[in-house]
Amino acid sequence: MGSTQLLTALVGLEVHAQIFSKFKVFSKVKALFGEKPNTLVSLLDAGFPGTLPVLNRRCLDAAIITGLALRGNISNYVTFDRKHYFYSDLPLGYQITQKTPIVTGGYVIVKDERGMGREIRIEGVHLEQDSGKSFELQGTKATLVDLNRCGVGLLEIVTKPDLRNGQEALTFVRELRRILQEIGVCTAKVAAGEMRVDANVSVHSPGGPPGTRVELKNVSGAKSLREAIDQEIDRQKELTTSGYAVSRETRSYSLRSRSTFVKRVKESLEDYRYLPEPDLPAILVPKSYVEHLRTRLPELPLNTLSRISKQYGIGTRQCQILVARPGAVQYFEKVCQGRKASLVASLVVYDVMKELNKQKIENFEDCPLPPERLGILVDAVAEGIVSVSNAKLVIPHLFASSKSVAQIIEENNWRQIDDPEEAERFCRSCFSNSPVFVEYLKGKREKLGTLLGLVKEKSNGRIPSGLVIESINKLQAEHKHI
Repeated sequence: MGSTQLLTALVGLEVHAQIFSKFKVFSKVKALFGEKPNTLVSLLDAGFPGTLPVLNRRCLDAAIITGLALRGNISNYVTFDRKHYFYSDLPLGYQITQKTPIVTGGYVIVKDERGMGREIRIEGVHLEQDSGKSFELQGTKATLVDLNRCGVGLLEIVTKPDLRNGQEALTFVRELRRILQEIGVCTAKVAAGEMRVDANVSVHSPGGPPGTRVELKNVSGAKSLREAIDQEIDRQKELTTSGYAVSRETRSYSLRSRSTFVKRVKESLEDYRYLPEPDLPAILVPKSYVEHLRTRLPELPLNTLSRISKQYGIGTRQCQILVARPGAVQYFEKVCQGRKASLVASLVVYDVMKELNKQKIENFEDCPLPPERLGILVDAVAEGIVSVSNAKLVIPHLFASSKSVAQIIEENNWRQIDDPEEAERFCRSCFSNSPVFVEYLKGKREKLGTLLGLVKEKSNGRIPSGLVIESINKLQAEHKHI
């Protein structure tokens, strides 16, 4: 019996990301999600004899751009292979894929909660076709098959076993997702199955050989992936320290029991019988073409994070939130345009995002509040027309109606009082017959906060605190006899 703490885990991921393309990878059928079952199926997808694949150049470009973004090496000699296996949702009986990946090497930097970064190495990126989707009818032995997804362009991104636990895996997936979204290769909507992740988990003694690898498949959701990996690590550690062998098998994860379970035992290595794809010739990719695609590469998330932090002087946490949300940085920069960056960041991160979350809008490109309208509100704050706290109250109204910023401020009585005489008159009306004010005039200055709160409540925060304090001091001078 040993200690589970003496064992180290190795985790590698296989990420399958659907390529954002108008058509499938080897046919001229549209690649869409949510259509009626079996309405987007080519003869090739259905496995009809005599059909020939034709490579979609957009998918090839997506693979190269992904490799560049991951800092990998791009092969200038691209070939395809047939990987044989027999599933009901793969009528061909094989998948057109790449035994030799189009991209080798590269890495993704994963940062922990302390901001320390570590490189997670990429084994390779393969360009292939997706399979269809099977649905098992509960209570029966029947299985329904939808071939709409069959033939959609897919990137298989395989990592080295550089991850150590579920949290690192979750952080990696989120960072990779941001990269793929930023470069326009994949929208990466997990709910739509556009990004699916399998994990290979093993444990071993430090300095010893890697243990038996267990594959985790069909884990739905990134957070479930974290839980599944951690549960599997704990399971293997318990087995190993108790003297039992870890079986080589494929497992899945149950949300109900919060544990992994066996799907199938692997008694031997799979024999996929890779064969060169005879209907697709090898492709020579000139270095000049790779460099041309490099010029189309947008700024990557980590570079964006560093740039906006230095350029705008906003906090690291706000920068991270902006970079993590699709389109948020571009939205933020459109609003800034010479305005106070810290205020803009605060409104975008805490208030605009709050409204987007209510409406379940992920991408800032779909934000109902144009950056120009938010900029007008920021200008109103800068001009002293409205306070920051009341500007935050304006934002939900901007989402809900087409009324102007000025109209919303006036209708809700949020315009600030910046005339000292008007402020004094308002304070006198607030303090008339107020026991709190009488106590304050007797010298109990600890009541100042209560007085400020009283004025804020009566005025909806329209009067700057400085004017309130001036008014209180003036009134105190008039009542020295109290």
